Amino acid sequence: GGGASLAEKTRILESSSQQIDRVLSNVDSLWRGDRQVSFEYISLERLISSTVELVDSHIRSAGIELRISIVTPFALVWCKQIAIIQALLQLIRNARDASINSSSPWIKLQAEDINGCIELSVVDSGDGVPPKFRDKMMQPFFTTKPPHAASGLGLTCALLIVSEHRGELFYDEKAGHTRFEIRLLSSPQ
Repeated sequence: GGGASLAEKTRILESSSQQIDRVLSNVDSLWRGDRQVSFEYISLERLISSTVELVDSHIRSAGIELRISIVTPFALVWCKQIAIIQALLQLIRNARDASINSSSPWIKLQAEDINGCIELSVVDSGDGVPPKFRDKMMQPFFTTKPPHAASGLGLTCALLIVSEHRGELFYDEKAGHTRFEIRLLSSPQ
């Protein structure tokens, strides 16, 4: 019959196995925490691809389009990779919740080196954060979600991680959609 050849099926299985190994390695690192993890140079491509591997199927299965833009893929950032991935995961989780009810939901993850400043942004198809919440949204335990649906610690955790990296996390009020940006230095100062 038709279908893939044995060699093709073997190649697909090997590729899937390698992807599962990478995802499990990322999850294992997240569970261990970043206590043993030191700062190192990581390419933006590796940082974003490691993040995407952890969320891609979950985001797509929710019917959300995941858009990736790595403007300067070979640029390096000095960071604790697992910690920055954790910060991005918090922003992506919020983006998922904000965009899920859009008619055509999407999340865009963008990375770029602009003159030695690394900009990582998470943008979603949501309408943005209402002005009445903007002053409070980074405070611990603040949430706009129903009780028991969230702890109100996601943005606070992301902010603490970024602060440890002497970076900035902010909400872009001028963006047409919901946009959070992390700014990091590309090298230690």
